[in-house]
Amino acid sequence: MTPRLHLNVTPYELANLNGASNVFPGSGNTGEPIAAEVSCNDNELVITPATSVSNREIENQLLRAQVQFIKDLAADTSAYAQYSAGVGWVGPLTPMPVTNVDMYQADMQFAGSFPFIGFVIDPDATAITCDASWNRISYTPQLNLVLSEALAGLTPDQDDQLKGQMGFAQFDANYGWYGSLDHLESGAGYMLHLAAADTHIYPSGYGREAGPALEQPVDKPVELAECPWMVDKYKYVSNMTITGLIESDTLSVNNPNDAVGVFVGDECRGVARPIYVPQIEAYRIYLQIYGATNETLTFRIWQADGDLYYESGTTRAFQADARLGSLTDPLMIVRTPLGIGDRGYIPDRYSLSQNYPNPCNPRTTMGFGLPEDSHVRIRIYNMLGQEVRTLVDSELSAGYRFAVWNSLDSQGRPVGSGIYLVVMESGPFREIHKLLMLK
Repeated sequence: MTPRLHLNVTPYELANLNGASNVFPGSGNTGEPIAAEVSCNDNELVITPATSVSNREIENQLLRAQVQFIKDLAADTSAYAQYSAGVGWVGPLTPMPVTNVDMYQADMQFAGSFPFIGFVIDPDATAITCDASWNRISYTPQLNLVLSEALAGLTPDQDDQLKGQMGFAQFDANYGWYGSLDHLESGAGYMLHLAAADTHIYPSGYGREAGPALEQPVDKPVELAECPWMVDKYKYVSNMTITGLIESDTLSVNNPNDAVGVFVGDECRGVARPIYVPQIEAYRIYLQIYGATNETLTFRIWQADGDLYYESGTTRAFQADARLGSLTDPLMIVRTPLGIGDRGYIPDRYSLSQNYPNPCNPRTTMGFGLPEDSHVRIRIYNMLGQEVRTLVDSELSAGYRFAVWNSLDSQGRPVGSGIYLVVMESGPFREIHKLLMLK
């Protein structure tokens, strides 16, 4: 992985951690340094100077941002430095320069901003060399641009990918860039996977704001039902991506209001909604999943219409930077049919289950299924054919329910030990089960 540029401001001095510095803020005119800030969360911040910078100034800035640990992300080094009060920075990275070809990862104690001081970069005069692998790059233009324009200088191959912390896009030779990421933001950092080495130069990015993704082959709805799952996208260092499709015999599960969640245990690690792609007349789901290597990922599906939750038999092992599925060959996410006990489950036939527990004392429960709206009666009889208690006698909608008998008769008196009959009737349907009451 080749770390490259990150900020759209060029810091301009070179020293080592705990070294000296004389950098200063300026007006931002040509040839004069300016100050810029990078927003960061309370877990990590990727810092990439565009030229070498004073490490004393880096140290001062890191301390102001409550940074406790910094690591070089270059492929050929595992250097790091850790800050200790009264001692300063210690570790293999301490005597090394912070250079313009490395990227650094910092552990933040609190959310805040990281100040950089330097010169504004000229994007269309700054070439970024990319390897045939993952590359850490930045977006250096001063204004946001749609993806197809920002990456026009690249010659991507099929399934090449660009991802940020909040979304990703893959390249298709027939449809261009597609996915959950449709524009690049000024000052942000990204990871770019290329099948072949390339050199990229951004357009200047001056003079216009990013408009709609004109070449993005997706139609994203404006107003959606509130999703039931939330994801902490900063908790884990690594992520992977999936371009998927819900395997279902009902189109309703594949609509923009629904959602697919990816879980480790009960913790949601990724969530996305189906997006309709008119060029292929089908839905796709763009999942970015956050986690640690070899964790087992499970999938859940939420159908907004009816507020229904489905489990999925699909599982995967988390692998950092893995790319699964594509526009034309999506990963199939299998929807497990609803069953007894699931909200929204509607059986395909009338049924009365055996009571549980059996024998019982003093309570017992029996389930019953209705494939359609109907009038239902469930009664308890003794072995003489005398009615003891009516449990259900009403119009009910289709679904699966449970009835409970507490061993009392219709007068509220406890019944004696013995065998009783549970009788369910609904239209022409009639079913009988025996139950044993023990006192």
